[in-house]
Amino acid sequence: TCYLSCFPNVMGSAPCDSHPDCIQSFRAELSGILGEVILSGEIVRYLQKTERTAPITTYCDNTSALQVLEEEETKPGIRCKLGPDYDIITELRANIAAYNLHLKPRHVKGHQDRDKSYEELPFEAQMNCDCDEAAGAHMRCPPEGLEPQPTAPFFPSSKAGLRIDGKLITSNLGKHVRLKREGTKLRQRIISKEGWIDSDFDKVDWTSMEIALKKLGRTRFQTRVIQFQHRWLPLGRQQNRIDSERSKLCPICKEAEETQSHFLRCTHRSCQANLIVQLAVFHRSLQKKKILGAIWTQIKQRILYELGQVPTCPACPSPKDGDRIGRHIQLAVIDQANIGWINFLRGRISVHWGRAQGIYYSEAFPDSKTLTAQTFQTATISGTWTVFHGMWEHRNNVLHDKIANVNIDGMNKRITQLYRNPGEYVRPSSLCLFEAFSQDECISLHPAIKQTWLQTIYLAIKTKHGDLKCLDDDSQTNITDFF
Repeated sequence: TCYLSCFPNVMGSAPCDSHPDCIQSFRAELSGILGEVILSGEIVRYLQKTERTAPITTYCDNTSALQVLEEEETKPGIRCKLGPDYDIITELRANIAAYNLHLKPRHVKGHQDRDKSYEELPFEAQMNCDCDEAAGAHMRCPPEGLEPQPTAPFFPSSKAGLRIDGKLITSNLGKHVRLKREGTKLRQRIISKEGWIDSDFDKVDWTSMEIALKKLGRTRFQTRVIQFQHRWLPLGRQQNRIDSERSKLCPICKEAEETQSHFLRCTHRSCQANLIVQLAVFHRSLQKKKILGAIWTQIKQRILYELGQVPTCPACPSPKDGDRIGRHIQLAVIDQANIGWINFLRGRISVHWGRAQGIYYSEAFPDSKTLTAQTFQTATISGTWTVFHGMWEHRNNVLHDKIANVNIDGMNKRITQLYRNPGEYVRPSSLCLFEAFSQDECISLHPAIKQTWLQTIYLAIKTKHGDLKCLDDDSQTNITDFF
C-alpha cells in the first residue's frame, strides 16, 4: 500500500507477489516503497522535469527497509547478491536513479491507533494506519486480477535470478537449492522409516520445528534432540552392541532391555512420577502462551495413554457446527494419530494445533504480536523436547548415581512449606505444578524427581517475586540453600 502526501487523493494497494516460502514483511514494505517511487517518477516524467527533485519524504514503520533507502549503493562482492530480497533492493535503487528522485526516508511508529484515537494522531501516523487498513482489506478480498501470485516478477536490474520449478527464489537461496537437490530423498526416507503415507508428511509443521531447532543453537541439547528424533540415542541395547561388557538392561527398572521404546515407556514408579513432573513443567510453559484447556487435555491424556500411564484413550472430540476451534482440534487429534504421538514428543506436531490456537488468539488477543499460531507451535515443540530432556536427565542421574548427596529431609521440609499456600509463592500459571501431586505423594517421590520438581518451583518463585524473601527464611537467592 502506498500513500502520497503531496497528492492526498492518491492511494492504492497491490499484492506483493512472491514465493510463499520467501515472503516476509521486509519485502512487502520495499514493494510499497517501490510503488511510491514508480508513481512519483512517472508524475515527474509527465511534467518533463529532468533535474533532481526536491526531497520527497517517505514514511515507513520498518527500520530495515528504511536502512536500504539510506544506503545509496549495493555493497560490492557476490555475497550481498545472494542475500534476501536482493532483486527488489536493486530494482528500487535503479528506479530512484532513473527518475532522479531525492528520497528522504523517515520512520513512523506502527499501530499507534492502538493507544490513541485516530483523530489524536499526527498526520504521518494517520497515513500509516490508512495504509495498514488498505493492505488488510486487499489481503482479505483482493480485487479481480490483483490476486497474489506464488512467484515474484523478475526485475531486469538484478540481472540474474534463481528459478526452481518455475518460481523465482528471492531469499534463503542455499536452503531452496538443498531442498531441491536432497529434499525428495530425505522426505521418502522419513516416510519409509515412520511408516507414513505421503499426506502424513505434509501434516507435520516442519517450519516451526526448524525455528525451534535453530533456537537451541549448536548445543549438546540440540544434539540429543536430533538423536532422539532419529532413534540414535546411546541406550543400553546400542551400548551393548558396541561393548559387550556393558549391560543392555534399563538402568532404572533393571528388568527390560533398554531400547528406544522402553526408554519412553519404562513402568518403574520413578519414571512414571518423573513423566508427571515433566508434563506439569510443559503445561506451565504453554500456559504462558494462553493454551486452551481443550488442547492441553487432548495432548496430556494422549501422551499418557501412548506411554502406558493410563489404560484408556480419550475419545476424539466432536465439535458443534460452526465451532472452528473445535474442528481444528479434532483435525489435530486425527492427524497426530497418523503422525504418531511418540513423534509428537519428537517435535513432529500437526499444523492444526497452531491453527486452533491461532483462531483463539485472533478472537481474544487481536492486537498481540507475540501470541500467534507460529509462536504457539514453536513453544509447543520446544516444550516436547523439554519433556524428553527431563526423562533423559532422570535416566542419566540414576545411571551415574548423581543423587547420593541429596538432602532428603531438607527437600521434604521445603515441600511441606510450599504446599501450605502455593498461590502465595507462584503465579496462577504455575499452580499446575502443585496439581500434579498431593503433598504426601510429592514427599514420597524418588529423590531425583523431588529435586527436579523443586528446581522448577524455585524458578517459578523467582519469576513472581524476583527473590526468595517470600519464604521468610535464609534462602534469599541461592538454589542450593533453597533445598
